[in-house]
Amino acid sequence: MKKILALLMIVCFLASTTISYAGGFDANTLFFIDGDGTIKLVFNPASNVTWNWPTADGTASQYLQTDGSGNLTFASGGATAWDDISNPDANKTLTYSTYTSLFTGASTAADQWTFRGTGNFGDVSVVKIESLTGNPTDGTVLEVVAHDANVDPLVVTAQGGNGLTVGQDGNTAVTGNLAVTGTWTIDAVAASTAGSTLTLDGSNAGGVNIGSISTGGITMSATTTIADGKDVTIGEGILTIDNDQATETALTITSDATTSGGGISVTSLASTTNGKAIKAVADDVTSGDVLYLESSATGMTTGNFINAYNGATTVFEVGLYGAITIAGNAATDVLTVTAGNLQMTNGDIDVDEGKLEIDTTANESSYIKRNQATTTTPILEIEETNASGDNPAILIDQNATAAGSYGIEVDTAGGTAAYLNLEAAAGNGIVFATPASYTGR
Repeated sequence: MKKILALLMIVCFLASTTISYAGGFDANTLFFIDGDGTIKLVFNPASNVTWNWPTADGTASQYLQTDGSGNLTFASGGATAWDDISNPDANKTLTYSTYTSLFTGASTAADQWTFRGTGNFGDVSVVKIESLTGNPTDGTVLEVVAHDANVDPLVVTAQGGNGLTVGQDGNTAVTGNLAVTGTWTIDAVAASTAGSTLTLDGSNAGGVNIGSISTGGITMSATTTIADGKDVTIGEGILTIDNDQATETALTITSDATTSGGGISVTSLASTTNGKAIKAVADDVTSGDVLYLESSATGMTTGNFINAYNGATTVFEVGLYGAITIAGNAATDVLTVTAGNLQMTNGDIDVDEGKLEIDTTANESSYIKRNQATTTTPILEIEETNASGDNPAILIDQNATAAGSYGIEVDTAGGTAAYLNLEAAAGNGIVFATPASYTGR
């Protein structure tokens, strides 16, 4: 105590102040000793404000603090509490050049950290996380880690209710529309909510690529609709539809084209000798159809089920009622049947500006048969309609020389074997022209 008192006396002397003992102090008093021996520091003699000095020294980096009742004690410095931070009077930038910061929160009563923008702001962000410098090779600007499998790592909710959720299993759910500018690579696309729409619009970005190899692509597990006015283009690849449903149609195309448009248009641009623009393979079809064409339009009178066009004209048509028209080429076979029969159950064979030629080397006959009890027309009628014609209506050229080979043989079961009806006044009924050396009958 004596040492402290001596020190105070020296300070007072140097400061031209006085130190007093019990009994009061004047305007020049800086310290005084109370009756109980307590050293008091005088703050303002006029207002009689004094502090009781600590009885012992503090530790390094401590400071003096008052309890509001005139008692000074040594205390350690502390951080400002979050609830004591108020509105700053200027912009502030915190720079961490070496060390990092870790913020922890243990409260479970509410959201631990909330950044809320309440002003009328325009093209700014409430929270902006930005990487400015450096040359990272595998860094992350924002990383969200969930410690528990039952916690969604990221949930973004918009004012209208739409949002983005990254689930605990890594699945990302988007409620509303997802617009991607640039390249978007994804392994699978699934709509978890009924009525969700996946729109791929590459009109301003060079198109939409789905899959990089033939086994990739897009899998459609439900009805997929392409909006009106939109096209699907597959470049350098194939479209494969694998349908294992016994009662479902693999591909259905509905077209409202009423004039020059078409439901399906296949254009083969490459020069090929063995390629096929359209190929249908149905190895397991036993009673169905490999190709089925149907038109239920009652007004179809001039249209066709099949129209083959060679770039200049139509060469083959299958029209209404199955009528077939073949343009053909002179002296060229246009319909060839290598085996089997041509069966006509009702109708005519009408040959205009042509001929009917039968050439066979088989031991078989060509015949015309009719089974009708009452008739008014012949079975076979051959008529030369030009009165100036000078060639035979029928020519039978028998090249066989055997005695039993006849040019004409008429067998009758009781009717007239041969009947000649001469309608003109001139002419001959039968003329036999034989050479002079003829010895037969």
